[in-house]
Amino acid sequence: MAQLGNSQQAIQAGTLVNQHGVNLSAQESQALIVMTQELKSEKYNHQRTIKKLRSTIAQYDEPNETMEARETPMNINSLVDAALATIDVGSTIMIDTRKYISLVLSQPCETCGEANPLNKKSNLTCPTGFAVQCRVTCTACNGTTSHSNESEKVNFAMCAAAAGLVGGINRNALARVFGMMGITKQPGKTSFHNYQDRLIQPICKAAKKSAANALEQVITYLKSSNQITMAVSFDVSWSHVRNAKEASGEFIFQGKIPGKKNCNF
Repeated sequence: MAQLGNSQQAIQAGTLVNQHGVNLSAQESQALIVMTQELKSEKYNHQRTIKKLRSTIAQYDEPNETMEARETPMNINSLVDAALATIDVGSTIMIDTRKYISLVLSQPCETCGEANPLNKKSNLTCPTGFAVQCRVTCTACNGTTSHSNESEKVNFAMCAAAAGLVGGINRNALARVFGMMGITKQPGKTSFHNYQDRLIQPICKAAKKSAANALEQVITYLKSSNQITMAVSFDVSWSHVRNAKEASGEFIFQGKIPGKKNCNF
């Protein structure tokens, strides 16, 4: 209050200051404390942001040879854009196409160990289904490496076709599900149904075996509990929208076997 001098009140920092203070209620005092803490927190966040920006600026002030060797995201993104410009491909299954190419370009060369993506060239191809293949050429040694988002023993399109048959989901519904997940690179209608034609026999064989085991368990249970009737319900769903050749169906046992949630066959 010494700063007020002989005056009873004055303006300091935009606030009217009275020599005798200001009477505040408990609620007003609490609100004032909260506002003060918020301002302190905001000041701390600003100071931290300024520190990060200064650190970033200092990195760009380093010698050019150091900056050229650094693998910046901007450099990788430009290489990814160049690779995607040569082919029309959407987002693939399991991993986004851009992230997939970025990871491929970040891998060291198998021949010379070169890790700088700026010293690599890529060529994309889309064989079938969900597959995307990337051929990377190292400009330092001219070595080439081929990468694929599918392993040698896994075909994502065939897995999707099998899932549709087993789950009783037609291709259109399955395509919408993949689309909602952000997967835009999908197999065509003909190839999808060709996969289903190849899979239907082994799936039916496995289903019959599973149904026979379930039926045997139900009959054994009914005999052990002296029951002479078997109450079941039936459900079926088609694998295609129209001209369906296959359908998945099941008998559902309307009873409970100890230790099992349900028994379908």
